[in-house]
Amino acid sequence: MAKEQAAPRRLRVLVAEECAMFRDAMLRSLSMEPDLELVLACANPEEAFIVAARNPVDVVVLHDQTGSGSSARFLRGARRHGFTGRALVVTGDVKEPTVRQLIRLGATGLLLRERRLSDLMESIHAIAAGADSFDGKLVRPMFESRERPAEGDPGRFSGRERMVLDEVLAGRTSKEIASRLRTSESTVKAALQRLFRKTGVRSRTQLIGVILESRHLPVG
Repeated sequence: MAKEQAAPRRLRVLVAEECAMFRDAMLRSLSMEPDLELVLACANPEEAFIVAARNPVDVVVLHDQTGSGSSARFLRGARRHGFTGRALVVTGDVKEPTVRQLIRLGATGLLLRERRLSDLMESIHAIAAGADSFDGKLVRPMFESRERPAEGDPGRFSGRERMVLDEVLAGRTSKEIASRLRTSESTVKAALQRLFRKTGVRSRTQLIGVILESRHLPVG
């Protein structure tokens, strides 16, 4: 008799949200996802990073309308308490300095509060799989006025390259990007190669690093 296959491990998610109404709404939404397991819902970041350090957690979901309050406190305190997992910040349409701060503090995902539940689920899964997931609307201002094309490759990023870059920042594969942009996978790969050439990198990971941290992300 063939052995039964073990059920896939469910992703363990911790929610940190100070507003009880929004916290309850998020919990109801997440509880309907069969592959997610809610570890706990915390009312403040101090409680959250203690729980995260003591329990196996794949992703911590932080809601912070301003981006500079509870999420920043969690990211600062979590590492001191031994948390080595990944954090997704759901926030309002915050300004560039706040986005820059959250990334430097260790956020591996940023998502606008206005996005759909399906976008939240995509971000959680991408982050749990080891990818970064950054909402294009939040991070785009950080690079669109600072592009530095490589020598012999004049001009800024094209419209197609910007769209592909947004999807890469969201943690999507070339196949997923092609489907979302209604184009071929080869077209996506060609746009990626142009982005690599213009930013002087060889991989998606390096591209995200360059966009968010070095050439396109001023210090200060």
